[in-house]
Amino acid sequence: MIGGMKIEGIDKLKANTERLTRGFINELVPATDAGCLPIVNEAKRLLKPHRVTGTTEASIHFENVRVKRLRVENGIAPEADQHHAIGLERGNPPHVILPKNKKALYWEGAAHPVRKVNHPGNPAYPFMRPAFDTKTREAEKEVKIVFATLIDRVL
Repeated sequence: MIGGMKIEGIDKLKANTERLTRGFINELVPATDAGCLPIVNEAKRLLKPHRVTGTTEASIHFENVRVKRLRVENGIAPEADQHHAIGLERGNPPHVILPKNKKALYWEGAAHPVRKVNHPGNPAYPFMRPAFDTKTREAEKEVKIVFATLIDRVL
């Protein structure tokens, strides 16, 4: 009874509201994870033409950086040890490559070991920024699907 008025179905409304609130909290991380997948998949697709070993492509992932109350922050990036990913995304100016642990550099197919390599640099092959730019709407759609499914289940 509210203000002397009896409202039919108020108990059911309260129960559904509580279930929805709990459901939203429980589905928040899975929903944001679902939203990350289109961006991750697009970044991997964009990298394929530039694949040498596939290591950078395989390392692109998402993670929940911070989950606090009703806020989830996700990060999408190649693994931190994939330093050359930045050079792929932004390009590299000409630079010298020196050995780190030995006196010379050698790779399969080289005529002989060398003390240094004058790398000519490479143009940018953006894959992360275009993935974000082109797949944001699809990511939002995936999040909405998770929550719509929850609403259908609760109500």
